[in-house]
Amino acid sequence: MRKNKIVSILLAFTLLFVSGCQSNTTKNVQTQKKFDDLLENEFISSMEQDYVSSHIYFEDALAYHIDTSKIEVTLGIGFSIEDRKQARKQVKIFLDELSSFDYQELREDQQHLYMTLIEQTMIEQDLLKETYDYYDQAFSSMSGIHYQIPTLFSDWILKDEQDIKDLILLVQDVKPYIEEALTYTKEQADKGLLMTNIEDVVSYCETIISYKEDSAILSSLYESIDALNLKEDMKNKYKIQLKEAFDTYFYPSYENIISTLNQLSSKNNEEGLFNFAQGKSYYELLVQKDLGAFTSLDKVNDMLEEELSDRIVSLYDKMSNEKISDVLETGKFPDTSYKSYESILEDIQVKMEKDFPTIQNISYEIFDVNKQLASTSGVVAYFNVPSLDATTPKQMRVNPNSADIKSLSTYITVAHEGFPGHMYQYAYMYENISSNFHKTLINVPAYVEGYAVYAQYKSLDYLDGIDKDILSLYKDNEIISYCVSLLSDIGIHYKGWSLTEYKQFMESMGYDVENEESVKLQYNQLQANPAAFVPYYVGYLKFEKIREHAEEELKDKFDEKEFHTAILSTGIANFDVVETYVEQNYIEANK
Repeated sequence: MRKNKIVSILLAFTLLFVSGCQSNTTKNVQTQKKFDDLLENEFISSMEQDYVSSHIYFEDALAYHIDTSKIEVTLGIGFSIEDRKQARKQVKIFLDELSSFDYQELREDQQHLYMTLIEQTMIEQDLLKETYDYYDQAFSSMSGIHYQIPTLFSDWILKDEQDIKDLILLVQDVKPYIEEALTYTKEQADKGLLMTNIEDVVSYCETIISYKEDSAILSSLYESIDALNLKEDMKNKYKIQLKEAFDTYFYPSYENIISTLNQLSSKNNEEGLFNFAQGKSYYELLVQKDLGAFTSLDKVNDMLEEELSDRIVSLYDKMSNEKISDVLETGKFPDTSYKSYESILEDIQVKMEKDFPTIQNISYEIFDVNKQLASTSGVVAYFNVPSLDATTPKQMRVNPNSADIKSLSTYITVAHEGFPGHMYQYAYMYENISSNFHKTLINVPAYVEGYAVYAQYKSLDYLDGIDKDILSLYKDNEIISYCVSLLSDIGIHYKGWSLTEYKQFMESMGYDVENEESVKLQYNQLQANPAAFVPYYVGYLKFEKIREHAEEELKDKFDEKEFHTAILSTGIANFDVVETYVEQNYIEANK
C-alpha cells in the first residue's frame, strides 16, 4: 500500500518538477529549512554509526558536528537477518519522513535531491523485503567482503596515534565480521540461495594467506606509523600489536572463508538468479538500484540492443577505410606516445579546459596499488574518494603490474579514474554541491560510473598521433563488447540462459567459442556477479542519449562546456533528474 501511494505521489511530483516551483513564501522557507535539517541530521547520524565512513570522509569530523565519542570502531553493518530487520525499520521511517514534504515548496536543488532520494530509498526498501533475505551474496567474486577488507587496509590513512589504536580494533573486528558473514552464507546455502564463484574466492583468499610472513599491507601500515611524530619505542609497540591482530584475527578469518566455502561447494548455484523463486524480480531491482530509478528492464534491454545494432553498422561502415585495414587484419590497435601515468593526466588536464568547467582544487598524487593486491587483480587503476575537508592532494592508485603504459586501454582507464573522470567529477561536486548528505550518502552507481565511462571516451579527442577513424573503431569495438556482456547478463539472470545458451548467443554475435574453458570463465564471471557492469555501460548510454537530445535540439548552438556543466551540476542523481535539469537549464535556456 505504501509503495503504491508513493509511486502515485512520484508521478505527480514529476509533472510539478517539469512545470516549475512556487515562489519562496515564508512557508516555503520553513519547509526548505526542515528538509535541509532532516538530511543534515541523517548525515550526522549515519556517520556516527559508521566508523569506516567517518574515517574516510573527514580529517576533522568534529567540524561537521559529528560526535566522535559515539562512533564504535567496527567494520560496520554485517550480514545477518537481524541487521536486515533493523535496516527495514530505518528505511521505512526515513521514507515516511521524506514523503511528508510538499515538493512544490522545496528549492530547485532540493527537488533534484528529493526526486533521486525517494526513488533510491523505495528501491532499497524493496530489496530489504523478507522475500530477498538470503539473496545478497557476502562473497561475490568481484566485490565481496573478502576482497574489500584487504583493499580497505592497504589504503588506510593514519593521521595520529588514536588512529593506530582504532586500526588495531578494526583488524580485530575482522574475525567476528567474517564469522557472521559465514553463518549467513551457510544458512543461505541450506536454503539453496548460495550463488558465487567459489573457486575464484578461494583462490583470492589463498593468495592473501600466502603473503602472511611478508605482508605488503602490514609493511605499508608500518610505514604510515613511522611517518607519525611518535617515539621509536611507541612505534615498535604499535607495530607488534598490529601484527598480533593480523595473525590472530585477520589471517584465521581467511582460512575460515576457504574451509567453509569449500564445504559448501556442492550447494552452490552455478546458474543465474533466474533459478531462484524470486530471482527475476530481484535482478530487476539490482538494475534499478544501479540506475537509481524504477526503470523497466525490458526498456534497458531494448536500449542495449539498439545501441549494439548501431555500433555494428558503424563498425562495418569503417571496414572499407584503408587507414584502419591493418588494425582490422591484426586486431591490434596502435599505442599512444605516453611513458607515464603522470604524463597522461597532465596532458588531458590541459586539453580538457576548453570542454569542461573550471575547478580550483585539482592537486593530486599517484601511488602504486599495494604490490601483493596488484598481483591478484586485473585492475589497472582506481581513484580514492577524498575527505570532504581534505587538505591533502587527491589520490589515484595504479597497478605496477598492469599492461604497457602506452596502450590505449591504459590511457582510457587513467582518463576514467582521473581527468576528466572520477577525480575531476568529485572535485567538481565537492566545490559546487553544498549538501554533505548529497556528497556522501546519495548512491546512484550508474551516474558515477556512467559519467566516468563517458569521460574516458571523450578523452579520445585529446589523443594526438593516432588516426581519429582508428580511435572511433576502438570505441565501437569496446561498446559492442560491453553491450554483448550486458545482454548476456540479462540473459543469464532474467531469461535463464544456461552455459550452452550463452555460448550460442556469443557464437551468433561472431565471437570465437571454440575454447570451452574461456567461454565458461566468461559465463561464470557474469553468473556470479549479477548487474556488476550495469552502472558503467547503461550509465554511459544514458549520458550519450542525453547529449544526443541536446545536440538535436540546439544544433549549432550546442556547446560542450555548457553541456558538461549541466550534467555535473546536479551532483550524483538519477537520470530523470539529469534529463530534466539539462532540458530546463541548458536546452531551453539556449534555444
